[in-house]
Amino acid sequence: MILETQIYTLLFSFIFGSLFGLLVRINYFFLNHSNKFIKILFTVVFVTIFTLIYFIILEKLNSGIIHIYYFIMLILGFCLEQFIEKKIKG
Repeated sequence: MILETQIYTLLFSFIFGSLFGLLVRINYFFLNHSNKFIKILFTVVFVTIFTLIYFIILEKLNSGIIHIYYFIMLILGFCLEQFIEKKIKG
């Protein structure tokens, strides 16, 4: 795989992790007052859709090649978004 493609994929994974973290928070906010079945259903659908989107875009970027460091960047982006959110809230 070309180095440029790897860098694009790493950046995409990091940004996607940050976006996922933000949208998880929004999803939680909207489901805060629902019953338990609705929460579980919406959470499963939400995670499934985001997983499919991630792998579809990954297929377009690098022919669907998966490496562990893509997931590390995804988790790092998620954690950084959580950290920034806590700093903003104080």
